[in-house]
Amino acid sequence: MFRRISSFLVALAVLALLSATAEAKPKPKPKPAKPSIKLTGVSVNQQNFIPGTKVTLTSPINACYGIGGATQDPLDVTMFAFVHAVKIPNRAPLTTTFVTPWDTQTVPDAEDAHPTFGNSWFHDRGHQQASIFGGPDGPDDFFRYDDEGTGRNIFNGTYTVSVSVKVGGTTLRTHGSITVNCE
Repeated sequence: MFRRISSFLVALAVLALLSATAEAKPKPKPKPAKPSIKLTGVSVNQQNFIPGTKVTLTSPINACYGIGGATQDPLDVTMFAFVHAVKIPNRAPLTTTFVTPWDTQTVPDAEDAHPTFGNSWFHDRGHQQASIFGGPDGPDDFFRYDDEGTGRNIFNGTYTVSVSVKVGGTTLRTHGSITVNCE
C-alpha cells in the first residue's frame, strides 16, 4: 500500500515538473479593429426602431401611441439616430444628413462648415438622452438628434439618416431609414 502511494506521489511530482517546464503557447493576439460605422437605431419621440422598420397602427404594438400620443397630434417630434462607431477619430471630417417628414438637415452647413465626428456625434454613455430615447450605451455608441417642432404636427412619413466620415483616406458610410404610417 505504501509503495502504491509513494509511486503515485512520484508520478504526480514528475507531471508537475513537466507541466511547469513545458513551454506555454502564447495566446494569439486579437486583430486590431478596423475603423467602422453602422447605424443601429432611429428613435422618434422615444420609440427606438432598427433601420428598415415600418411603423403602422398595429405594428410594432403601441408604437404609434408612443410617437403621437393619445390624440396622434404631437406638438413636436424629436428624432434621435444611434451609430456604433469603432476607431473613428474625433477630428475625422464627416457629413450627416437627417431627413424627416417636415425637414432636411445636412451638416456641413452655414453654421458648421467643417464638422468633425467628435463635435457632431455624442457618446451615449452617461447621457440620459440616449437611454430615454432607447440607445445603447457601449463605449463605441454615439447619438445625434433633430428636435424641431413640426409646424403642422406632421409625424407620418420617412425618417432617414445618412452619415459619411473620412478616416485615413477612406470614406466610411452608413445609411438607414424608418417609415411611420399611423393613419
